[in-house]
Amino acid sequence: MMYLGSWPKLVSATLVAWASWYVYRFILKPRMRPNEPPELPYLVPFVGHILSMSTRAHQLFARGRKYFNNSPWALKIMGESLYIISSPEDVLSVFKMSKALDFDTIISEILGKYGLHSKTVERMTVPHDGSSKVWMDTSIANFKTQLHPGPRLDTLQKNILENINTSLTWEKITGQMIHSIDGNTKTVSLWELCLTVIIDSQTRTFFDPIIYETSPEILSQYQTFLSESWKIPMDLPSYFTKTLRSSQENLVDGFTRYIKLPKSSRSDESWVINEICDSLSALGIEDSDIALNLLITYHLFNTNAFKLVFWTLSYILFDPVLLKDLKKEIEPVFADSESPNVSNLFNSCPLLHSTCEEALRLTIWSMGVRSVTSPCTISGKTLQPGHKLLMPYRVMHFNAAVFGSHPEKFNPKRFMEDKDLVKSTSYRPFGGGSHLCPGRLLARREVQVFVAAVLHRFEIEVDRERGKEAKFPKMDDGMPSGGIQDPVKGERVLMRMRQI
Repeated sequence: MMYLGSWPKLVSATLVAWASWYVYRFILKPRMRPNEPPELPYLVPFVGHILSMSTRAHQLFARGRKYFNNSPWALKIMGESLYIISSPEDVLSVFKMSKALDFDTIISEILGKYGLHSKTVERMTVPHDGSSKVWMDTSIANFKTQLHPGPRLDTLQKNILENINTSLTWEKITGQMIHSIDGNTKTVSLWELCLTVIIDSQTRTFFDPIIYETSPEILSQYQTFLSESWKIPMDLPSYFTKTLRSSQENLVDGFTRYIKLPKSSRSDESWVINEICDSLSALGIEDSDIALNLLITYHLFNTNAFKLVFWTLSYILFDPVLLKDLKKEIEPVFADSESPNVSNLFNSCPLLHSTCEEALRLTIWSMGVRSVTSPCTISGKTLQPGHKLLMPYRVMHFNAAVFGSHPEKFNPKRFMEDKDLVKSTSYRPFGGGSHLCPGRLLARREVQVFVAAVLHRFEIEVDRERGKEAKFPKMDDGMPSGGIQDPVKGERVLMRMRQI
């Protein structure tokens, strides 16, 4: 009885302790330390905002941005305090503080998550043998050489756009993407179509086609790896990552067989892949770790483009007026050939460009990450070493003051009506600063060629399964992916394609 009678006192003491903690943490402490980024209030000590971060991250960052009036703030996740920067001006400040706000340590962490040996990561990220050069810096410069305007991009772009164009013919649309065939109409999984065509085209462009002999299941294995890759940064027990690790091992084995081939057998691989292999070999890196580096590279250039095609075509399919207007706009591009005049396509189709850009704005969940290595001040708030800093660019894409009314809605003419939006500091689909994605130009062009080829060659519409009303796929915007978000699992789009 005495034990039961003590419960009210215990509950009262707990409530008093919790209230004292809350008042100190979120009311007194910000006043006592006005130069520190204040924490967004939470209810459970230590745990913080882990649930919101895992299930509704965009709403969480948007709430914090509004709560602190766009100034730097902090977020507690399982005992770790993360600094959040969400204003365009402060993001620019971060880009300028490359020493105090380091990205190299983040890269090293990511490489380790994939399973690269620590000695390999060290050789890739610090100078060796008296040289002042770092392999990672040279590699980033090589990607820029390959993917920025110039002769190397011209060659790569020509090959990849030709691969996409030739893959989108009636005869080539086959395999597991097909749901049904009825005469001259094929019903396809839009997701499978986009994934298969884009990834196959990029595989054949960046690597010599002999990759399909050393790794005949590369597309199916990568599709498995892609669906499981969200587990990579989470340090889950091996029991939960069996499928991920199995697909990764299969892919690495295939890449290992590929790099063991004599160069004469893979002479059609891209310049940047050749440079990666040669430079890592010169560092004394083992073939298995070179192959794992190739997988990481393969994942980087494959993970987003096909998803953007999926979302762009989804928006078009559910807007008959837009579909009609786009078909009319692109027809002159195909006036003389079944292959598009890419110069005209990229420069004379403003509605197509705007449509693709709007789909990108709404579906990208890019996130800038830095490690604070020395004290620095942004907008009057001092950031301390030992913390990570996040820049959730997505929340900036929904600023009505920049993007106009109803920024949460798809407006295919938004970027056509305001051509300066694509240059806005509030628009960061590809990050920024010295780590601005070098493949942004090629990715945009891949999407435009894909969409134009489909619209030109086929009459398309959403398939209404068993007479049901078709619904626009819901985006999985729970946890940031760092790129284009997937649709919610089970949300599929079946597209009817009738040969013209």
